[in-house]
Amino acid sequence: MGSHCRLGSLGLALESRYDACKTNNNRPNSSARDLVDETNGLDLIGYDYHDKVDYADQMTLGQLAAAGGKITRLRILGGGPSDNFYCDISYCHGTLPNGKIVPLYADYPMGFQRRQTKAVLIEWAKEHKVFAKALGLLDENNWSTLR
Repeated sequence: MGSHCRLGSLGLALESRYDACKTNNNRPNSSARDLVDETNGLDLIGYDYHDKVDYADQMTLGQLAAAGGKITRLRILGGGPSDNFYCDISYCHGTLPNGKIVPLYADYPMGFQRRQTKAVLIEWAKEHKVFAKALGLLDENNWSTLR
């Protein structure tokens, strides 16, 4: 877990449990996968991916939309085995038309029920006066979940 993440206590617990099961080369071992349920994870390319993110150039949703960018990665932590469990967003990245990957400011929604994810993301986009669907925020292929 790097300094680019803003995590609630639920997210910290999940990431800590996941990190505890890594091998010496800092890659998850098979027992890490047994402790958590992850969808659309980065696996072995994760460290390369995060090295490409320009953390010096953070943007808001509005700035990303104005620059013609799209949301390309949304990390959601929590959720548990049912839709009644609560989630946090760990990080959100967008990609600009020139291919540059930028993080979004950490004003993400926190502590929402999994079943309300899309509604919460739409409200977040409305706060920034942008359309969630047009930015790719509602595209579940851009979501990575860790439960």
